Amino acid sequence: DDANVIKFIKYNSKQISRIYPASHRQNSSNLDPLLPWNAGCQMVALNYQTNDKPMFINNAKFSDNGGCGYVLKPRFLIEPKIGYSPTSSFHCVEENKRTITVTVISGQHIPRPDGKEVLNSYVKVRVFGHSEEILGKETLSVKGINPVWNSKPLRFPIEVFSLAFLGFSVKDKAENGGADLDIGGFCSPLGMVQVGYRHIDLKSYTRKKDISPAS
Repeated sequence: DDANVIKFIKYNSKQISRIYPASHRQNSSNLDPLLPWNAGCQMVALNYQTNDKPMFINNAKFSDNGGCGYVLKPRFLIEPKIGYSPTSSFHCVEENKRTITVTVISGQHIPRPDGKEVLNSYVKVRVFGHSEEILGKETLSVKGINPVWNSKPLRFPIEVFSLAFLGFSVKDKAENGGADLDIGGFCSPLGMVQVGYRHIDLKSYTRKKDISPAS
């Protein structure tokens, strides 16, 4: 429950915790690392042989601080304050509320899914991190390998900036009500994102080489 989670956060401010998948697992699936990170856990073990979204987020997390493998926790996890919880709303005096605005302009050389003659892609933009802060918005879909989305400004209110990630997923719009296909994505800690025009390299969730740039 929430009270035990808060006790665990206080424990992690003085001690080191290592979180890893249960030993009785029969496969190499990965746990979602966000909740342990948000509870102040210093080491969250993932199966690196499994290329999935948890590993995708893990790579984004440790791209911070020059990719040196060490990322400092926010102060409210080092010196816990009453009221902070990774699973419910809270007010943290050390976190200033912010609003970010994202405009998705275009993509270049977006690959078509196998067997698809015409790509009909759109971009899903997400802000996530704290459990109360999972927000997503989408552009309209545009056909072609060099789509110009020119989205309206997408605004996201941010409560816990230091825990937040900004993610982009390029998807192919399915026909006849089927499931939309993931083409590629990009994710970064929000604190690393600078104001202005930015050009990003899309990667597959299998961590293969760059797929295509988008802006």
